[in-house]
Amino acid sequence: MKVLSRQRPLPNIFNLYTILTVLLQFAVHFACLVLLVQQAKEYSHLDKVPAEDVSNSTDVGVKEKSFQDDEFQPNIINSGVYIISMALQVANFTINYRGHPFMQNLAENRGMLLSILGSGGVIIALATGFLPGLSSQLEIVDFPPKFQFEVLQLMMGDFALAYLMDRCCLYLFGDGKSRFD
Repeated sequence: MKVLSRQRPLPNIFNLYTILTVLLQFAVHFACLVLLVQQAKEYSHLDKVPAEDVSNSTDVGVKEKSFQDDEFQPNIINSGVYIISMALQVANFTINYRGHPFMQNLAENRGMLLSILGSGGVIIALATGFLPGLSSQLEIVDFPPKFQFEVLQLMMGDFALAYLMDRCCLYLFGDGKSRFD
């Protein structure tokens, strides 16, 4: 951008819009993460190495073994969490990117747009098992077809709901003033 905007940015970050959009987006992302773990647990019986119950992780045995001593065992839960975590990060960058009047919009910022589209494409490919070589390098297990569909639905739902929360907050409180005043 070569010309300064007449519109000024918000005077500080502690305003109703910023606080509400951060909290609401966090709530959406956290709910999706919890939902994914619950869905993945339904399929965990298909894992070659079952996920261990960590509810008694504070029990002391004769030979105490710390969490760091365990070798990583890929399973449907940690693979799903890894994929949804990447999707949440891409959604955060996309939703919270502000274009005009202070920066280029996303369509004009070719590098950012290609990064988001490329990352999103890789995430979808990993969730659907389209890149088995990369999946094995990242130690992501194959998902059953029904779970693949559930993960894709969850990623799209998370993006749509977080976007809606942000845009509602922007409409109601975006200029530093409430629309209710």
